[in-house]
Amino acid sequence: MATITAAAAAAVGLVFSAWTTYISQEVARDQLAHSRDQDEESERSQAASADAWVEQRWTSAVTVLVVANRSPDPLKDVVVGMIVEGSAEAGKKYLKVAIISAADSIPPCSKVELHLNSIYAADGKENVPLEGVTVYDYFLSFRDANARKWERDKHGSLHQIPGKSDNSTQDEYLSLGGTPEYDGPHQAKIDEELNSYKPLDCGDK
Repeated sequence: MATITAAAAAAVGLVFSAWTTYISQEVARDQLAHSRDQDEESERSQAASADAWVEQRWTSAVTVLVVANRSPDPLKDVVVGMIVEGSAEAGKKYLKVAIISAADSIPPCSKVELHLNSIYAADGKENVPLEGVTVYDYFLSFRDANARKWERDKHGSLHQIPGKSDNSTQDEYLSLGGTPEYDGPHQAKIDEELNSYKPLDCGDK
């Protein structure tokens, strides 16, 4: 009986030890997952404060692409890309043009407004002004305070771009720029406006 009792006690002890080890491992996994979630949220916090959207200014009949930085940190290596379309020759022909513009940074709590008038597209051997310009597609690319690269598309989706990735919207736009369908001159006015900042209310930030 003594041997049986000792064996039973040892078995119970092993079961209890195994159970406590399992519980400890599960708690550790939960803590690690929670820590990873917090790290990911922290990584995205500044990037999530950068946005871009299109506004139709009906009073002036101008389409404007607004880029906003609501973060307390600057956005670095900013690139804005657009595919716009408009009419040429008094509405007889519609042309598209891919536009790429860059700025060193957008300061904290600032915005820029890119007015899509005075846009030119290639038509044969000459550049012609477009009327009634609308935005077909656009993206915003930038680096955060930790030098991570991000892209936001026209749907608002935010993606981190790995350092050596060649699968970015920016690369796609660069490849479009030299094609006849999306060709056009360099839009110096867009560059100028991308480097002209206006203050933006960041609230408690």
